[in-house]
Amino acid sequence: AFFSMGVATGVVIGHELGSNKLDTVKETAWKLIALSVAISIVISIPICILAPYIPRLYKTEETVRLLATRMMWINAVLSPLLAITHSSYFTVRAGGKSFLTFMMDSGYTWLIVVPITWVIGNLTSLPILPFYFISRAADFSKFIVSISLVKSGIWIRNIVSEK
Repeated sequence: AFFSMGVATGVVIGHELGSNKLDTVKETAWKLIALSVAISIVISIPICILAPYIPRLYKTEETVRLLATRMMWINAVLSPLLAITHSSYFTVRAGGKSFLTFMMDSGYTWLIVVPITWVIGNLTSLPILPFYFISRAADFSKFIVSISLVKSGIWIRNIVSEK
């Protein structure tokens, strides 16, 4: 859902930028980001409700089922954050800021998420659920950067008519 909404956001924002609607595109971006968050919440509610039952479809031990349930809950709780970062990413990308989107995606993963996960995994004895939560919640700083980039408007430009 995040990628689909992100792609849709990129298409709509790209269309507005290409149509030279530079004065309203930021408002449209915020509306699409809000819609993405709303969709993530709507999807997360059934996931939270069904999470205890989904692992029962598999022949596993009860401890594995409980772990899977809790991981689904963690993902559901963090989904609005992920919705914002994905929509922001595609918004910035629609403006042709490919280096920024590279840094938001690959750069961020390798400079922030991987080191945090490595440190937690190798230098602590943190149980799996807090470890998983921290690794997933590392996107919070990406959320801050994403919102800042959208708010700044640095991405607002018509790449169709520029030479």
